[in-house]
Amino acid sequence: MARLALGDTAPPFSLPGTDGAGHSLDEALELFEENRGRLQVVIADLRMPNDAAVSLLKSIRDSDSLITRVALGTHDESLCLRAVNEADVFRVVPPGAPGEEFRQCVREAADHHQTRTSEHEILENTLKEAVRSLTEIL
Repeated sequence: MARLALGDTAPPFSLPGTDGAGHSLDEALELFEENRGRLQVVIADLRMPNDAAVSLLKSIRDSDSLITRVALGTHDESLCLRAVNEADVFRVVPPGAPGEEFRQCVREAADHHQTRTSEHEILENTLKEAVRSLTEIL
């Protein structure tokens, strides 16, 4: 199962994944695409079958690198490492982490998203201004 955090005022909602309930990774990605502009954080459970969580997180990273990705861990260290190395997750929440630890991780992930988005906007504006200045000079 994966969860999407939409923003400050909207509660997270479940994203169907390959959780054994008849949903597919394709359906999860379709729901992601439908909500793309509203997302800050995506959380995927690494216990999803067939490494679907890593695939989901990689696809999201490739589609929108500013969305912060969090993985709910598993006791399989190699899968956790793959999530970090291949999907560039912000955090791996250990299995059985207390609720407050999880909530703190989500808050930090949302803060990370805000920071990255602000930095991206500053860089974009700086680049636009530099191009405008160079155009005026020429």
